[in-house]
Amino acid sequence: MRSPMRWVSIAAMLSTVTAYVVRAQDVADAGAAKPVEMATPSGQLPNAVVNLQPPVGSSLAVVTTDGGYFFRLHGKLTIEASGAVATNIRTQYATTQPGKLVTLVLDGVPLNNLPYVITDSPTPGNVLLTFQLTRDSSDDQNRKAWDALLTANSYEMEVPVYLSIANGVAQVVSTGKQSAVLSVANASTVKVVSGGALLAIVLLLVLLVRSDWLRDGNTGYYSLGKSQMAFWGVIVFMCVIAVFLITGTLERIPPQTLGLLGISGATGLGSLLIGSSPFPGAKGAKPLRIELEALVKKGEAATAEEKQRITEISTLLDRRNFLKDITDDGNGTSFHRVQVVVWTVLLGVVFVRSVAAVMSMPEFPESLLLLMGISNATYLGFKFPEGSGAAPAPAPAPPAPPAPPKS
Repeated sequence: MRSPMRWVSIAAMLSTVTAYVVRAQDVADAGAAKPVEMATPSGQLPNAVVNLQPPVGSSLAVVTTDGGYFFRLHGKLTIEASGAVATNIRTQYATTQPGKLVTLVLDGVPLNNLPYVITDSPTPGNVLLTFQLTRDSSDDQNRKAWDALLTANSYEMEVPVYLSIANGVAQVVSTGKQSAVLSVANASTVKVVSGGALLAIVLLLVLLVRSDWLRDGNTGYYSLGKSQMAFWGVIVFMCVIAVFLITGTLERIPPQTLGLLGISGATGLGSLLIGSSPFPGAKGAKPLRIELEALVKKGEAATAEEKQRITEISTLLDRRNFLKDITDDGNGTSFHRVQVVVWTVLLGVVFVRSVAAVMSMPEFPESLLLLMGISNATYLGFKFPEGSGAAPAPAPAPPAPPAPPKS
């Protein structure tokens, strides 16, 4: 019977790892939700949400052609400036760096580096500012601004509209008696795509487990290294597809995600190079499968002994399962294998949760990636004695005692 202390140690490790990952996710969410502050000419950092009305005799108003204030991601939002505000824009236009003259602020989040054009309004003296509501995943400032906006809201949200001119304090933009509504994606579309992506992830992983792709070529047992590599490959692929279907843009894959794929790939390759674990009977698992297939093909022509052999081989091969294979080092459940499985599953849950929240690939802290790498390196280190070969050969029988002398 296994010692209860082993299970106590595993439970303690699980609780510690869970707390660390949840804390890391909370820190990441808090950092993403912080608005990107804008520097004023004086060097101060004001709050982006300032209920500052335009000067008397001036106005900032959202222009709408259908009487509604409903805008979509990748659509356009036009603001008309009049009076002193329009004059200020014209004055700053000649001296301000292109693309930095005005900043659209939604719900207190400055959407940096949004494409926009400035044109004259049909009303003499007024100016039209037309913003393209584009999320550019390759632009760090733009991507983080959209992530902050989506973290604090839903996929369809009412947003107060402000405008900052030349990095000045944001001024209120009027939307009449209605609220401006920004739609990143239709709610039903998000639910269908998210549910379909999760279902596809589960089905793909189940199909991989039921196939021979995750099994060791020599033993026929499931490989932890191959399983981890497949886990991350399926999750990243399906998340990229889901974001593309919802937003219509190909999401940037951050270096941290590439690091995860690299760690899992290196672990799978290292596991293959080191060798297979010496489970009792492992070296005969593949030959047993071949023998079983040959016996089954005989069908009714098989003898009673052969049918009995089919039953014996099937029973032997069915004794193992996926979870047991990837956590067993040949001597029972091992701590170093369990911790790799736990880290992989927990980080996978955090990854999917982050993508569903902001439609962006998460950037895990470097310390978390380092911990993942240490965990996998520990697994490979312990695998050296596992893969050193088959179980040791039995000791040779002692020599026979000499024959008694003849009388």
